[in-house]
Amino acid sequence: MTQFQRTTVAELPCVDQALSPWQANIMAGNYAFERGALLEARDKYTTAHTLASHLLSQFSQATICTICAHCD
Repeated sequence: MTQFQRTTVAELPCVDQALSPWQANIMAGNYAFERGALLEARDKYTTAHTLASHLLSQFSQATICTICAHCD
C-alpha cells in the first residue's frame, strides 16, 4: 500500500493546489468503489470530472505570455 505524506495547502505549488481537489475526489471515489458504496463513488467521480473540466477550461482559455516563455 502506498503511504501519502500530509502537506498543507500553503506548502503546495499553485498547480498542485489546483489539482488537489480533483485528485482527492478520484481517490475518495476509488475507496468508495472498493467498499461497494457505488452511489458515493459515482458522486465522487462526478465531482472530480466537474473539477477537471473547469480546470481544463481555465487552462485552455488562458493567455500565454510569450515574454515569460523563454525565462527559466
